[in-house]
Amino acid sequence: MTKVIVSPMPEKFKNIPKKWRPGHPPIFWNIGLEGVTEKDRALARELFLLLDPESQEWYGHHGTFEGL
Repeated sequence: MTKVIVSPMPEKFKNIPKKWRPGHPPIFWNIGLEGVTEKDRALARELFLLLDPESQEWYGHHGTFEGL
């Protein structure tokens, strides 16, 4: 089973200028044989919508989060 991890940006990153901030960690971990399913993507989208605006910007609005 694929693990879906979408967490807020660490507070210590918020003091770093956007240009120099580390990127976000991978969203999908331990991807199973079936690959990333639509159910996994839907869960990631739901978690993304719960994040604060700055964390959402950190993850970006492309790929999994397109159109949100």
